Amino acid sequence: MKCKPALQVGVSTYISKSGSKLYYSYRHVKSDWLGWVNVKEWLPYPFDLVHLKLGDKSKTGWYTGAKWDGYKLKPEDHVEAWKYKNEDE
Repeated sequence: MKCKPALQVGVSTYISKSGSKLYYSYRHVKSDWLGWVNVKEWLPYPFDLVHLKLGDKSKTGWYTGAKWDGYKLKPEDHVEAWKYKNEDE
């Protein structure tokens, strides 16, 4: 059984009621009550800085469009969820 690919903010598109092609934005993203977003459902816009949930810890990083990356992110780290990082943080 093939899994449905995750939608990506600013990359994935949908057709509006008027028939025009639009891009998904962060307002479309569904998160839990703490703001964490499931990586199997949504991916952030490429190279936007986000908080990454790695089991019981979190780090800051980004999605390149092909993989997760970050200064302190190790190759063995498994990203479970992400949360948009405001510039004020």
